[in-house]
Amino acid sequence: MTDKRSESQSWSSEDKGRLVAQYQEILIRQVQAAFDSKEMDEVTYQRFMTEDCSEETKEGILDHFYLIFKELAAYHQERLQQRIFRGAELLDSTNKDDPKYPEYMRLYDDLVRRLQESYKRGG
Repeated sequence: MTDKRSESQSWSSEDKGRLVAQYQEILIRQVQAAFDSKEMDEVTYQRFMTEDCSEETKEGILDHFYLIFKELAAYHQERLQQRIFRGAELLDSTNKDDPKYPEYMRLYDDLVRRLQESYKRGG
C-alpha cells in the first residue's frame, strides 16, 4: 500500500510544476510576441526569457509571476511613454499645415490611447 503522505507530496509537486509551466508558457508567448514585433529590445528579451521560478508554494509561485507580469507591463508602459514623448516632440516641430501632421497626430493619439488602456487594465 502506498503512503498517503508521499502521494500527497508527489501530487503537490506535480501541481506546482504544472502551475509554473502554465505561467511560464504565457510569459514566453508574450515576451516572444513583443520581441518579434520589435516592441522589446534584445537585452530585456533575454532577461525575461531566462527568468526562472524557484518558489515551492502555490502562493510563492503566484507572487513570483504576479511580479514578473507587473514588471513586463511596466516595461511596455515605459516604452509607450517614451514613444509618446518623441511623438510630442515631432508634433511640436511639425507645422500644422504639413500634409503629414494629421497622420502624426493620429499615431500620437493611438499611443496615448494604448497607454491609457494599459493603466485601466491594471498595469
